[in-house]
Amino acid sequence: DILVLTENPDVAEAMETLLQGLHSAGMLLEFLRSRAAGKNKYKAAEGLAHVKSCMVMAICKFPLGGQIGRADIKIYHKTAKPFALLHCTGSAEFNRAMRWYGLSESEGMMQTIKTSTSAGRMRSWLTQKQKNTDEQKEAYRGVSPDLPNSLKLTDYELRPCFRERRRNGKLTRNIIWEALPEDCIRCDTEEDVFRAFGLSFVPPELRKM
Repeated sequence: DILVLTENPDVAEAMETLLQGLHSAGMLLEFLRSRAAGKNKYKAAEGLAHVKSCMVMAICKFPLGGQIGRADIKIYHKTAKPFALLHCTGSAEFNRAMRWYGLSESEGMMQTIKTSTSAGRMRSWLTQKQKNTDEQKEAYRGVSPDLPNSLKLTDYELRPCFRERRRNGKLTRNIIWEALPEDCIRCDTEEDVFRAFGLSFVPPELRKM
């Protein structure tokens, strides 16, 4: 993987500029867009979805030795750096375990939620899943009197949310509402992400499961 960070809030535009530069330098031979626009469920003022990340599958000629090989080029806004690094350096199993830990209601994680947000704030209420494959989207925005009960980790943010609870008391993946983007947990480093979960930092070389 080739991970690129940009200051341009329009990461789709930044990807086009990057591809043109790589092609002009003779490094990009071929590419195929794959899920090129990772969009979230929030709408910008002009009615367009915010693009959080872009990815292309490329055939590149690498500068040292001229070796030719395949690479996934991923570009994120610079604010997503700790989450993108965690996503790209952990094994699939490790990343999955980190995401599931957001449902654990651990003491350390709940302390992060209590100190980072408050009850009675505007939230994004989502459509509810009828089956596991259903995609949840924003239905409307309204105030909730409750605190979040979990965290949702993605490759670009850490968002407090309120999930449905089973009869046995355990949380499900079904999200009732999410915090708005401005209420996401701020993390500047990978260490901050682990700290938000109340976990000890695990260096990249030990993230194999």
